[in-house]
Amino acid sequence: MSYKQFTKNGIHWFEHRYVWTQTNGDIPKGMQIHHINGDKQDNRLENLRMVSSSENNEMKQLGKGYTYRPHLKKRQYEAIIRRGGVYKSIGSFGTPCGAYMAHRTYFI
Repeated sequence: MSYKQFTKNGIHWFEHRYVWTQTNGDIPKGMQIHHINGDKQDNRLENLRMVSSSENNEMKQLGKGYTYRPHLKKRQYEAIIRRGGVYKSIGSFGTPCGAYMAHRTYFI
């Protein structure tokens, strides 16, 4: 799914970047606006955060951000993050949704 786009006063915008700049000002060079819940169509300000290019790339490379660990009893979904090529456990969760959201909000 692609980003929402529009033109205002002759300027082409990606909607998530426009929403961010209206509240927070310009986006510094090298920074990107990240959708916390992964939905590129959800451009609510509370779903957006500014991250570095490297943080954004690491989140994309890791994909869903959790793994299933059947040997764990109650909390079988482990949220993981990759920093500098090293994987780190964020914690274990009882549902895939809990692990996914832990991963998506880790950098906040």
